[in-house]
Amino acid sequence: MNQFFRLVYFLKYAKKETAIRILLGLGIVGAQFSQTWFLAKMVIAVCEKRNMKEILLYFLAEFLSLFIRAGLIKYQEYFLKKYAAKVKNEIRSQILDKIMILGPSFKNDQRTGNLQSLITDGVESLEAFLTQYIPQIAVVVCTTIFVTTFMCRLDRTVGLLILFMSAVTVIVPHIFMPAVSDVMVLYWKEYAQLNAQYIDDMQG
Repeated sequence: MNQFFRLVYFLKYAKKETAIRILLGLGIVGAQFSQTWFLAKMVIAVCEKRNMKEILLYFLAEFLSLFIRAGLIKYQEYFLKKYAAKVKNEIRSQILDKIMILGPSFKNDQRTGNLQSLITDGVESLEAFLTQYIPQIAVVVCTTIFVTTFMCRLDRTVGLLILFMSAVTVIVPHIFMPAVSDVMVLYWKEYAQLNAQYIDDMQG
């Protein structure tokens, strides 16, 4: 858990970008809800044989929601690259500053390949966690609160069931996290060792 908060700490250097990423996520979810809502209204209008003008209005509203959602997703993909670049540059700068502070004696005890793996691939692997997973937590929490509140007003049993299943989908993956973590740590250790060997051989 301590490592989790240490990684989240780096997002303080991109507070504005993190807020925008969360708002984009909420906007995409909102557009998807609107799309579903208007589709349901259109189906009801067709089944009840209402006038064509009302059906067409629901169709246009649904199409507009779909268009807005697609636009937000496209912009989010573009924005994520800028967001990730800023966070990764800050992490790499702090690693290099730390290495400079430790001095030559530290670098003499480290393989060049290991340091290179840490600064490049190691930092690169944090992109999805910091720029997608962490902001998405806020989006999921807000969405769950909204959906649960909305459904409880219609049917309390269904609302509580949605809340329960939302909790299960979050808790169950964490049960297998230790096993997955061990595999990932082993993978990165072996990859770093292979990369270090390659770079050291190339440097002679």
